[in-house]
Amino acid sequence: MATYRVEYRAEGTVRVLGELRDVPAHHATLTPFVSPLLREGADGKLLLVDVATNAVVARRRVQPYSAKAGDRFR
Repeated sequence: MATYRVEYRAEGTVRVLGELRDVPAHHATLTPFVSPLLREGADGKLLLVDVATNAVVARRRVQPYSAKAGDRFR
């Protein structure tokens, strides 16, 4: 299996979040990275990039929830 870099891209910036080895090239591989970004209020794309080729092999949109805590209960 290959080595992948996890990147977060938003508004023309790229932030490297880590490197993964021997994982499937699937968007589900990015799941552990979503929650911390949402807690930051991030709004962008999370990408799995093959280190050898720089090809994007999986992507996932990161978008804050429109509802806030407590909106359901009044």
